Amino acid sequence: MRVKLSRRGGRSKKIQDYISSTPGFSSTVMKALEICNDSNTSPVDLNRVISIDPVLTGRILRLVNSTFYSFPRKVASVTRAIVMLGLNNVKNLILGISVLENFGRERTFGTRSADEFWSHSIGVGIIAKFLASLKGVVPEEREEYFVAGLLHDIGKIPMNNQFPKDYLEALRLAESRKIPLYHAEKMIFGLDHCTVGRMIGESWRLGETLTDALCSHHDRGRIEKQGSNLLAVVSLADAYMKMLMIGFSGDCLHEERTTSDLEKLVGIEGSVLEGLREMVTSEIEKAKVFLRVVEKEK
Repeated sequence: MRVKLSRRGGRSKKIQDYISSTPGFSSTVMKALEICNDSNTSPVDLNRVISIDPVLTGRILRLVNSTFYSFPRKVASVTRAIVMLGLNNVKNLILGISVLENFGRERTFGTRSADEFWSHSIGVGIIAKFLASLKGVVPEEREEYFVAGLLHDIGKIPMNNQFPKDYLEALRLAESRKIPLYHAEKMIFGLDHCTVGRMIGESWRLGETLTDALCSHHDRGRIEKQGSNLLAVVSLADAYMKMLMIGFSGDCLHEERTTSDLEKLVGIEGSVLEGLREMVTSEIEKAKVFLRVVEKEK
């Protein structure tokens, strides 16, 4: 396949303009995130902000009362949801909902349905959260791992949205040459989904940790420098999903050496993978509630 380098011109600007044109966070979400970052915030304080937005309130309650959480009793108020999940977890739910509202509506991804793309993304979130629990991350912080995994490939969405034919060419190039998709993206576009992920993270002010997951999950040097934190966990979860071949991220190349290095860095035994398939397959269907709640009012 001949790569037409001349078509790179203007790609970055058009993608950046597309990201900049998205509505961004509502004033309610901005205030909720601000309150969550205050160490003196109480559940009542956060509920007071969220309750003025009936759409956001409804989405949070639908998530909390879904099979994804499977609480024994119905959670009837946001205050109760905050008490049960913790402020940090609710903050990350709000982040996930808000980003998906703008970037989660794609119906196709190359030659596949968007459902396969989101199955991969959700699966990475599920495995990242599971690995976090194995590492001893406290429950109040595990949702951050899920949301980071869920959104790690979000940079592919604007590229596919704005240049569907060229993105399909990148997918085919990666497959035919047996190279990582982000390499093929650079050959076609002059930039990759990690660069676009950074654009989204910075434009939406998602914070350093989450933005890192969006833009550095293929950056081995950055991952090693960061150590066994969220970035390495998300990268390992991504590698595991490729090995399980559940869903479709557009990248079929799996590097065993990289996965082994990530396992050592994170402190996870490779045998963990053996029991993941059934759990991930089951949990993906439950976690698709994240996509449904943002489509509910469409």
